[in-house]
Amino acid sequence: MIGGRKVDLKNINCPLFVFSCSRDTIILEKQSLPVMDLVSSKDKTYEVYEGGHVSLVLTGVFAEVWDKWLSAQ
Repeated sequence: MIGGRKVDLKNINCPLFVFSCSRDTIILEKQSLPVMDLVSSKDKTYEVYEGGHVSLVLTGVFAEVWDKWLSAQ
């Protein structure tokens, strides 16, 4: 529910990029992976970084992976 309205993830059909961390204690990989089957997008990318939530900010890895994915679109 967002703003009191039911959200149907099947209505998402744009390119989707999901990035997860293998040692994330805030958002577990098993929590982020199911979204790949819940959206209708044909163009879906799922990346796993061998690290934790905070290490993404400290290393800048996410920005590199994001830029690479965007440039391929």
